[in-house]
Amino acid sequence: MAIKNKLGSWIRNEVIGGTTIAHRLVVAALFYLFVMGIMYLHLIVFPKPVLVGSVLPYTIYAPLEFSYTDTTLLGEIQGDMQGSAMYPEVRENVLAKYDNFVVELWELYSIVHPETMGAGEDGGSPADSAGEGMPAGSDTTETQPNIDLQISSLARKYEITDPKVVELLLSQERETLNGNLVFARELLDTRMKEEITPTKLRTLTQGVVSSMIGTSPQEVYNYFLRANFLPYEREPLSTEDREMAMKTIHKGSVIVAEGQVVTQDIKDQLDTIKSHLVEQRLRTLAGIGLFLLIGLLIWHAYLSRQNMQIYADTSVLIQIAGLFVIFLLIGLVIGRLPFNYFYYGVTFAASALAAVIVMAFDNHLSVYLGIVMAALLSMGLNFEGNLLLYTLCGSILPSVVLSADCKRQTQVAFAFLLGILNALLALLVIAITVETQQWPIYPIAFLSGVLAAFFAFGLLPLVELFNSQVTPTKLFELANQENELLKRLKHEAPGTWMHSQMVAELTEEACKAIGADDLLAKVGALYHDIGKTKRSGFFAENITDLTKNPHEGLPAETSARIIKDHVTDGLALAEDARLPGRLLPFIREHHGTYLIRYFYDKAQKAHEQDPEKFPEPDERKFRYDGPVPQSRESGVLMLADVTEAVIRARGTHEIEEVTAIINSVITQKIEEKQLVDSGLTLGDLEKIREIFVALMSAQRHQRVSYPEYERNKVSFH
Repeated sequence: MAIKNKLGSWIRNEVIGGTTIAHRLVVAALFYLFVMGIMYLHLIVFPKPVLVGSVLPYTIYAPLEFSYTDTTLLGEIQGDMQGSAMYPEVRENVLAKYDNFVVELWELYSIVHPETMGAGEDGGSPADSAGEGMPAGSDTTETQPNIDLQISSLARKYEITDPKVVELLLSQERETLNGNLVFARELLDTRMKEEITPTKLRTLTQGVVSSMIGTSPQEVYNYFLRANFLPYEREPLSTEDREMAMKTIHKGSVIVAEGQVVTQDIKDQLDTIKSHLVEQRLRTLAGIGLFLLIGLLIWHAYLSRQNMQIYADTSVLIQIAGLFVIFLLIGLVIGRLPFNYFYYGVTFAASALAAVIVMAFDNHLSVYLGIVMAALLSMGLNFEGNLLLYTLCGSILPSVVLSADCKRQTQVAFAFLLGILNALLALLVIAITVETQQWPIYPIAFLSGVLAAFFAFGLLPLVELFNSQVTPTKLFELANQENELLKRLKHEAPGTWMHSQMVAELTEEACKAIGADDLLAKVGALYHDIGKTKRSGFFAENITDLTKNPHEGLPAETSARIIKDHVTDGLALAEDARLPGRLLPFIREHHGTYLIRYFYDKAQKAHEQDPEKFPEPDERKFRYDGPVPQSRESGVLMLADVTEAVIRARGTHEIEEVTAIINSVITQKIEEKQLVDSGLTLGDLEKIREIFVALMSAQRHQRVSYPEYERNKVSFH
């Protein structure tokens, strides 16, 4: 279990959560290879087939001069290569076979019934009268020791599946048998004059069983039916015929234009130059590789200069790369669907990706990602310039309309706006191409926009679940007082809880005034002191009885270490609770490298009184580990934290004194260089000072002393 935990921690911290350049290079390389692998499979291994009747979103030019066989013309020259015809010789063969069966049946009948085979009144046998009697001179007195064997042999010879059929025929009276056999031949002759295909033959002969023969013995003819309407193949084409069907296409000629329906003639041409089309796709793949590399460089340039929070977090880069790959696959699948004009729905992927990136990560990054996605899909699906423009516009609109904290009404309006934009752009594409008006295009374009927006909105909670970045939705959830960490802070350190509420209000309003991220700063302020829950009783705001100060009797260094540890304890609690990474600096930086002067002075005095017992204090042990605030939001929190604590500790109510304290706090932090890396300007500090004075004066104002009324004069109405 310990090994498993260590491995999981190593993967989270080093592989996924690594922040070095090497980690980012590995992520970029894997992303590049993954995308190129997908495009290789799409273009080379499993290229989209061109089907007769399909509409192509691109124009194909002849890469060289070539000749091909026009199969349509070839068919007209030759006629149908295959067909069916009536074969009269089949009827003659069937009747001859039946006559032979009758002769052999009578021979067997003479063996089974020798006493009945005498001459009739006219001196001939019944078979003779039908033209199918026994041969002259046959021996009717001959006996056969194994009649059953001869019956089986006769049935097998004439493909009669059940020997009982022959037995039933032999069991009939001579006149009856003769009549049945004659009638059966007439039926067989009539049937064989009809067209009997193999399928019809199966229908006619199905169900011929001995029971049927028993009731209608003449039905024995079914066993002799044969198909006479059969397929045939004509003789191979001559060289002259083939040459007549050959056509020559010159290099640069248009084989199929954008929006044109693929005919059999076009399909024949494309099949002829199939190998050259593969070469073109390889060149397209190389172009995609170069473009993607340029896109990666642009993303790197933007993130490294404008959004270090994303750039420095490998886990976020992996999440963004994963989203890009998923939407790339979705776009390619839509483009490969075997339905005409569905390529107008490819913009779904670019628009949905851009919308998710806007709301979960960064507005400007969504533009860069959307443009690259639209370009890759357009190159992978061979879109012309007009369709590229159509797809690009759908990928840019989310960054114009949406934002991380946009309201639901804005999101719904955006969905329909995107659908309308797609439909209008589709109209523009049709207007500037050879395509005729095809009304299915417009609902496809409109629905691709609407569905892309709603798909992105539905996907956002799942993205936020795995996203270490903070979104307004996630921040609102973290600000909820029912959150586990805040509930714990409220119950275990109520004084700290009240302090955090006041600091959060100061921080939020000050950040609004200077244009900083007020929601992020407010939530960071709520959590900045959560580490105090571990030893809440050692902090002044939670000590209700100052006569029982837990620091009394403790060495100053021990007390300082307890106070400092609330930062590391808070970071540990935040990590266990999986708080977003952007909240951790508020815990880590809100004291900067501030000197815990109270306990440092206490240690200094002890040293001065008894140098042998108390060594000179090491200032580093009494300073917070820092770093100093690295953002404007964190800098505002530091000022708000100290301001609220000092004013509350002094119990100040006068506006002049409150103002003096706030000015002193700001001046002190500047002199101690605690704000040097925060990015706060003098103008920002002046606005912060004004907000603090206004809020703290309102919170600390004194009420008017009301006169005490006599109890008997109080009445309730």
